[in-house]
Amino acid sequence: MRFLMIFLLPLFLYGGEYFAKVEPFEAYTIASKVSGLVTYTNEDVISKLASDEIIVKIDDELARVNYEVARSTYDIKKRFYQKVKNLSTKSKIQKDNEKIIYLNAKQAYIRTKDDLEGRNIRAKNLYIEDILVKKGNFVMPGTPLIKAYDVSRAKIIIYVTKEDIEDIENKKILVNGGDDFKLYKHFKIADKVQISSYKLILVGKIKGEFSHIAKVEIK
Repeated sequence: MRFLMIFLLPLFLYGGEYFAKVEPFEAYTIASKVSGLVTYTNEDVISKLASDEIIVKIDDELARVNYEVARSTYDIKKRFYQKVKNLSTKSKIQKDNEKIIYLNAKQAYIRTKDDLEGRNIRAKNLYIEDILVKKGNFVMPGTPLIKAYDVSRAKIIIYVTKEDIEDIENKKILVNGGDDFKLYKHFKIADKVQISSYKLILVGKIKGEFSHIAKVEIK
């Protein structure tokens, strides 16, 4: 029986030179925190940098009613507890009971507030690649809604030789001859996939578009 072994090594021209794709700093899949019917999607923001606009809206009619009831109840219980907590005519047990009622009302208020806010999904300062749901879809907590990227910085991942990883903090790293990239992370244990190579992450400002191939030199 023959075995074919494939070694996935980083592409390089010669010692200290590598090529890798320039990627956004972070990729996000924004998921729903609540259950409900999607009532609105903002398709206009796809392929753009989002500001503070709503991108996906989930039905909030019942959630708004629950919030208003919980807020009103919380206000009432809070005022009542503030009145009785210092009354000498009330026993400690009575005061403790009123405190528990007040705290439970507060938790219900916070819970309904979070539920209501979770129905208007935004992705401020993120680049929106795609909206993964349509109006009329029913979503559950954890349902993916939006695919987005942090494009405020760029990231380059390369896999370097043992010689290049040694004393890497004191070496000069050039991207495309001088782009503004800095060493972000490096791993001193060889990668499990890129055999006998060491992972290096560079972060910096991009010149031009993402996804192009950059030349990285380690000197």
